[in-house]
Amino acid sequence: MYYLTRLARFALAGIAAFGLAFGQISPGYAQPANAQVNAQGVNGWNVIRATFDGGVFQQTSPGQWTEFGNGGQNFYFEERNRDDWSVYLHDVSRDISIQIDIFRDWISFAQGNGQRTDLYRITSSAAGSNIGPANGNPLAAQGINGFNVIRANYDGGLFQLMGGDEWIEVTDDARTFRFRETNRDDWSVYMFDASRNVRLQIDIHRQMITLADGGGPRRDLYEIASARAR
Repeated sequence: MYYLTRLARFALAGIAAFGLAFGQISPGYAQPANAQVNAQGVNGWNVIRATFDGGVFQQTSPGQWTEFGNGGQNFYFEERNRDDWSVYLHDVSRDISIQIDIFRDWISFAQGNGQRTDLYRITSSAAGSNIGPANGNPLAAQGINGFNVIRANYDGGLFQLMGGDEWIEVTDDARTFRFRETNRDDWSVYMFDASRNVRLQIDIHRQMITLADGGGPRRDLYEIASARAR
């Protein structure tokens, strides 16, 4: 019994330390005045932790989350968006999207553009101040995101949506390159130049334009100086 009591004390101390380590994150999202919360005072605007049987999702720094598995395996996510009841995360390395749904008490996932599937039931959650991707991002502060961006300027040229799924890159020395839009998500628009076998991403979250040749890895190409939404 003494051993179990000591073990319980160590466990509680660990949980308390975990909360202290990650609880002091400065405000970023403005919670609406009429926002509802669950019985623990948690909603999509203020959630910083969601525990499930097997691990926990924890906001660790501005716009960054980690899934800590009880077996010691960790996965890393970028925060993409929040609404009244959910926070949305993305793991670029595995192309996995996560929704932490406080209203339903479920964590769901989707691979690529696939359908969302319930993954873990949330056993507990915690609220705190948070910094989302809009904090310190002048493009997001202007309401620009992956679904509405139509123009991205960089030092040396610009990318412009011409109509439909047709984009054009115009450089300051009057060179032009044409792309076909292939997809959009919360923070990016993706396009392809078949003539050069080049894939391009306009990433509003990172304020970066990335490029991949053929099937190669993406690399940062230009920093976005300004952008325009529909």
